[in-house]
Amino acid sequence: SLSFSKRSFSNVLYKPFSQYRIPYLTLIKFKGVLALTNRFYHSDSNSNQFNLNPVKVYENADISKFDIISYNKNKSGVYRWVNLLTGKSYIGCSVNLRNRFYDYYNLSHLEKRKKNSIIYSSLLKNGYSNFKLEILEYCDKSIVREKENYYINLLKPEYNILNNAGLGYTHSEEGLKRRSVYRHSNLTKIRISNAAFLRKENQGELATNHPKLSASLSPKLEAHLASLNLKNSYKVEITNIDTNVTNSYDSIRKAAEALNCSHNTIRKYSIKQIILKNKYQIKIFCLTDKNVEKDITKDMTNRLIHSSNSTLNIWRECKSLVVYLSPTSMGSTLKYKGFTSKLREMCQIPVHLHSIILGVLLSDGWLYKNKSGKTLLALKQTNFEYLWLVYTKLSHYSRSLPITTKTSLNGTTNVMFATRVYPCFTEWYNMFYQEGNKVVPLDLYNMLTYEALAHWIMGDGTKVNKGLTLQTQSFTIQECVFIISILIHKFNLKCSIHMQRNQPTIYISSKSMEKLRPLIIPYMCSSMMYKIGVDSK
Repeated sequence: SLSFSKRSFSNVLYKPFSQYRIPYLTLIKFKGVLALTNRFYHSDSNSNQFNLNPVKVYENADISKFDIISYNKNKSGVYRWVNLLTGKSYIGCSVNLRNRFYDYYNLSHLEKRKKNSIIYSSLLKNGYSNFKLEILEYCDKSIVREKENYYINLLKPEYNILNNAGLGYTHSEEGLKRRSVYRHSNLTKIRISNAAFLRKENQGELATNHPKLSASLSPKLEAHLASLNLKNSYKVEITNIDTNVTNSYDSIRKAAEALNCSHNTIRKYSIKQIILKNKYQIKIFCLTDKNVEKDITKDMTNRLIHSSNSTLNIWRECKSLVVYLSPTSMGSTLKYKGFTSKLREMCQIPVHLHSIILGVLLSDGWLYKNKSGKTLLALKQTNFEYLWLVYTKLSHYSRSLPITTKTSLNGTTNVMFATRVYPCFTEWYNMFYQEGNKVVPLDLYNMLTYEALAHWIMGDGTKVNKGLTLQTQSFTIQECVFIISILIHKFNLKCSIHMQRNQPTIYISSKSMEKLRPLIIPYMCSSMMYKIGVDSK
């Protein structure tokens, strides 16, 4: 390929495709000729003034959210937020960085505390995309405060209210006494005491006269309210691991009362699958029917292939107690009529599924966002084995089994499945779509893995002699150049752009396929091995 130097020509247009500190190939336009040149992007940071070398740098805190949350699990250290618009910064520390960053990405948490925190207000005002996050140092939990003090004294961050690390400003005893006397004089204390006494004495009378607080409910109304509560409640099973005794409760609140704890504690320990008080194992069930849960996955493949209907009707087999152990392991939710908005918000996509979703979206998969802003993921394939492989990984997010469809033009039979609508898919939609058109995500360098490459090849790969072509006609030439730069520098693959019907495709050479083949075979299904030159037998 041709290569031009920027210094040699004055009329060269230079535009980087990414704002990340990664090597990439720059597209140069000179007299109608497209050429590639190797360049390296360095972000400007005042960290260099102090010879700082952060352990980890996330140039865009918005699109790097998944990486920030997943990479910093069970790690302690010192971090710094940098406002890319003003250059101001904030330094903090935590013994559990993942939990701290969860708080930073919780908008309701920021709203409640923005009056007492400059960094919270700035994040809400400017948005995460205008902030860079640096992990200055990972260290032991016992010295995080000491390390935070060191960096605060060194960098003088503008967003830090206090000059010393700690849990916040502490008033002196003398100041607290003055505030107490000012707010609550003896006369005020007497009035507060009298008001509390009167409320306690008149509580029964108030409850009797107030229709909502009245205890005199008719038996019919009580039974109706009880049935409504039971319909909206979740069955809870608590097992004492010492005695191996299991008790069942009709609702989370009843289970919380039995264990003398908060209902939020029951949810938390069930979601995280942690033993409560080193004694109780908690399971929460979505009550959809009184029947016992049956195994609906047995012989599902054969039944789907030989089914005469376009949709498999397994309603009778799917009425069951659906185990709800965690937001990402919901058991069988097929034919369950729907989740509440709160349950949908609780559902997240675990890190081990990111590569699968990325590979699917880079190939034949798509995201659909309706007018209300809700998003679902869908995939259509002629190869049933590959679609079933993806479906088994994402079936927890689906409402029904895959369906068979026929193309109107040539009568080809396809198999398709779609997930329910979840807010977690909306985050992926924002990365992959601009004005309704699919684009390459800017954080592809950090997201792309060998597993994602395998799914991309199974979906959109074509064997050409001993090499392979990725069908990227839906992407622009600039996006294909960006993809090639990642394949070259991250995976050391020799690639080039080939034009097919005036649309760009990416060709991976035969020598590169020899290196890539053993790394992606573990993720490939047998019927797709031919695409990488391997006999499935």
